[in-house]
Amino acid sequence: MKAYLVLLLLLFTTLARARHLQSPDPDDTITIHMVCHSHDDVGFQQTGEEYYTNKVNNVITSVVEALTADTRYKFSQTEMFFFSKWWREHNETMREKVRGFVREGRFEFLLGGWVANDEACPTFEEIIANIQMGHDFLVKDVGVQPPKIAWLVDSFGHSAATPDLFHKMGFDSLFFARVSDQEKDLRKERKLMEFMWQPKYEGVVAGGQVAKEGMFTHLMHEMYQGGCNIDMWIYQSDANYMKNLFTQKVAELKRNPDEFVKCIERYANHYRTKHVLFTLGTDFAFQFANLSYNYIDSWVQVANSIPAGKKFKFVYSTVQEYQDAVQSDIRRLNIELPKYDGDFYPLTGNYPGHTWSGYFTSRPNFKRLIREFTGVQQVSNSFYGWQTLESMSERQDQANPTVNVGNFKHHVADMRKMTAKMMHHDSITGSSLVYIIYNETVGMQQLLDSNQQVMSGLWQKRLLREHGLKVDEMALCTYKINDRNKCLPDESSSKLLESGKNFVLLIYNPTVMEQEYINLNLPFSTFTVQIFDREAKTFQIVMSTSQEVDTFCNDGPDGKHECDVYIHRSVAPLSYELLLVTYNNAPGFDSRVSSYGFDLREMLSLEPTQPPPPPEAPNYFVPTTPASPPPPPPPTPKPKPPPPKVQTLSPEEYSKICNDTLYIQNKHLTLQVRDCDGKMVRFLVKRVGDDGVKYVDREFEFDFRYYQPISQTAGQVNSGLYVFKTEDKDSREFDHAISKIQVFNGKLMQQMLIHYKNQKEPNTVLKIRLQKDHLEFDVFFARLSFENGHQAGFDVTANWQSVDIKSERAGVFYTDANAYKIVKRDINAARNYTPTNYLNKVKQVAQYFYPINAGLFIEDAKTKEQMLVMNDRPQGGSAWKDGRIELMIHRLGSTSDQLGVGEGVNDYAIDGKGVNVSAKFYVAFTRDREEAFRLLQRKHIETMNQLQYFFSDVYHLKSPTDKQKALALQQPERQKSFTDFLDTHGILEVQLMPMPYPDNDQDLFDTLNMRVTRFQRDKEHPLDEESLMQELCKYTLGGNECDFIKTVRPVLLDGDDLETSAAGLFYEEETTSENKGEDYFIVENFEIVFENSDRRRRRLIAERLLSLGGSGRD
Repeated sequence: MKAYLVLLLLLFTTLARARHLQSPDPDDTITIHMVCHSHDDVGFQQTGEEYYTNKVNNVITSVVEALTADTRYKFSQTEMFFFSKWWREHNETMREKVRGFVREGRFEFLLGGWVANDEACPTFEEIIANIQMGHDFLVKDVGVQPPKIAWLVDSFGHSAATPDLFHKMGFDSLFFARVSDQEKDLRKERKLMEFMWQPKYEGVVAGGQVAKEGMFTHLMHEMYQGGCNIDMWIYQSDANYMKNLFTQKVAELKRNPDEFVKCIERYANHYRTKHVLFTLGTDFAFQFANLSYNYIDSWVQVANSIPAGKKFKFVYSTVQEYQDAVQSDIRRLNIELPKYDGDFYPLTGNYPGHTWSGYFTSRPNFKRLIREFTGVQQVSNSFYGWQTLESMSERQDQANPTVNVGNFKHHVADMRKMTAKMMHHDSITGSSLVYIIYNETVGMQQLLDSNQQVMSGLWQKRLLREHGLKVDEMALCTYKINDRNKCLPDESSSKLLESGKNFVLLIYNPTVMEQEYINLNLPFSTFTVQIFDREAKTFQIVMSTSQEVDTFCNDGPDGKHECDVYIHRSVAPLSYELLLVTYNNAPGFDSRVSSYGFDLREMLSLEPTQPPPPPEAPNYFVPTTPASPPPPPPPTPKPKPPPPKVQTLSPEEYSKICNDTLYIQNKHLTLQVRDCDGKMVRFLVKRVGDDGVKYVDREFEFDFRYYQPISQTAGQVNSGLYVFKTEDKDSREFDHAISKIQVFNGKLMQQMLIHYKNQKEPNTVLKIRLQKDHLEFDVFFARLSFENGHQAGFDVTANWQSVDIKSERAGVFYTDANAYKIVKRDINAARNYTPTNYLNKVKQVAQYFYPINAGLFIEDAKTKEQMLVMNDRPQGGSAWKDGRIELMIHRLGSTSDQLGVGEGVNDYAIDGKGVNVSAKFYVAFTRDREEAFRLLQRKHIETMNQLQYFFSDVYHLKSPTDKQKALALQQPERQKSFTDFLDTHGILEVQLMPMPYPDNDQDLFDTLNMRVTRFQRDKEHPLDEESLMQELCKYTLGGNECDFIKTVRPVLLDGDDLETSAAGLFYEEETTSENKGEDYFIVENFEIVFENSDRRRRRLIAERLLSLGGSGRD
């Protein structure tokens, strides 16, 4: 039946497209496809809600009125955030009118995401969430198939992951507008504005490249506004103002129509077919659609009135019609499209020396909050998915199931919408006004609070059902922006500082990987820990605080006493542990591990020093653009008064105390301090693998450094939220000094603390922990200040300098692309174009920074071993200097880069001071790429799916039932079968994704998707999705084999049917690559179909799709 519906859709779509594919025009006729659209930001200078009320509601309403009045007019809509609001405010009569426009091909949807997403800062999961949310609305509410055209016109650069990822979501083409000025100039000159984009991804064999499929890509001529002085910019919401402006523009055109026609001709000469995409629309255009369409009609009449204009055929069109026409020309004229295998980072342009790599890092705490929110949303939704399966299972056994899916169904939709909304290219980038950022922060934290209530309620019922444990007032530890720790909250912990007071902790592991230990942060070290015995159904003191708990106490950056507690207890996959922690200040209950090291805090002071010398010459370059003439060289800056600087010991004095006596080690890793100079620490790493084979010893140095942003240079536009801009040829040492090193060696965990004395409190602190196969760097970087001679600000980096890993040449390194693929960076590689108009021969350092979402590494040219650094949020990163990996962790600047946000990079905490930044990094030395790639993906999955901590100080334990005892006895056997299956198939992650139907009031989800992430090179064990589902059911549902599931079938990553995936001319697979390699990292999506699924609803959707057969995917 499914295949039959798809064939019908293909037939209707073909007939609909035939309406606009007429016989070819004469050879000298150039068709100008006038595509009317409105680029509507979901937050930038107003919130998304304000934009809808003040602008977008008027846009859509007036467009519908204009299309009703004149059947020639057409319109393209992108952002479902806005369209869904409009849709739900109008009755079915108005909705059917829009469906009619869709059926006629006069109203089209492009991209179909909830928002137009950024490409640099989101992970692949977050990009999928955005597209999936919008497409789900189009299918289930509007009743149309999602679009095949990816419309990413305002992304600030474009990721190598985009073609492959969007193809797997059903897209067959990509349209965008922003590339570097010089790149666009060259592409115009060589007719490279349309091409097959086939990025090269790195394979697990060192030096091997994986050339994947190519996607048809169209680069717009003049951003997304069209050009040729046809100004559609109507940011104003005043009809009279716009009417006068349009009248004035038409009068100007009439005075010189030949110049307009010549511009159109130049425009057309940069493309290879006789069809030109002429976009008519910009930010919030068509607020007064009738005026806008009349304006377009007027200038078309002027163009047609002169002889030179006769060769052009101006038609109202859609992007789909343009693409079909181009496809027809390519086939008819046998045109071979050029190919491109790189990406488009970083973006340069708009002003001389502007490099758009600052937004990779801007507002680091906001970026962390988004990543934390996405993680909680993903974990919670998957948990709700398991609850759905449990509900379905219980329906087979009883009439009144204990799990009511209706309690969390609508909450799932709200969480998904917020995740999607944050992927907007002015949200996750941090490039909106600060009050917008605040509004979005409040929205996320409100949803986290409500999610805590929903999750806690479900856990309370589950604990009572499974163990007879009644827990009240349960709370989930969540991150709040600018906070350092997530658990436990100070206000909750303070109530427990009474001897004998205790609290229950539930630790949930949402991954399919066993977590080896439990980590708490407590304000005290005098406590006992009891573990819940699942067989006895009671808390028992099975762990002695001196043997199975490591407690490392110190004064935190804020001066308060705090203890890192590591509990020797693993948490099984998709399972949980229960702990009872009791505060006891009696003698003998102190579990802290003593430390050793040195403390120089009283010996360090401040004294004046000379400022660093100015750069020898500015090293920015000027893009080739008439709008950006080269400015005169800036004058040599005058020396500034010397700022106070932290006075440190001499290097010789530091060497006496920084030596091999300071080390931490476990059975796999040893980290020794070899030397330090007050700012930098040199380490030696020794490692033994699981196979007992010793790794090569490696040395590296760590320090904090900074670049000074351009802020007051004559003739320059400054650094800002989008732009990282510096005249520094290399970063500078950060002005602080190592004041204290503490070493803790426990039985489970080993930890080293390095304290830095700053100019003001609080002080920066670095915690280094040893894990099984990597080092964890937990950084607390103290707030920045403009004081003490730093009026220009800072772009601060954390740096890992390898002593003995040598790349094939300086500037060669490897970065992730949206945590989805690995790409090679070579700052000295030949480019598609030769940069011109340099004021000197040195490029900006800012051009060497790339977006990092999971990690980056350098590789030794001889041994093919790697140094890998992984991170916990979007950041700008590079290894442009040989052997040094750097990630930008903090930014401070007072200037604007004049790109739409008149604010500097200057975030404030609730106390009115600058923000402190807490960040985690993971450092590893690996033998080969496969080990590096696996570790990178594993850490990314763990970052996105962190242990969930719930706590309560109100509980009561009842006697267990026989059924509860029996289930506990079977758990170890089920876990072994489950983990063996996962290991065989290289499965790293399984996510359940409930897909609520908006109008469904029942306590069921309309669909349940299962996304599987795996790393597999072994082709002898292909994944069978139904076998995986059965293993999951047996493991998570107490041996139940999920007989209520009818089938599990593959679908696209956005949840749509595979039959609708892109194919043909506009998406072709590369078959001639010399080294195609293997798809080492696989992401798949499956739909779980229940026996009692709502066939009536599906039939209604199918009938509506058939009635709209002329739209969407074919």
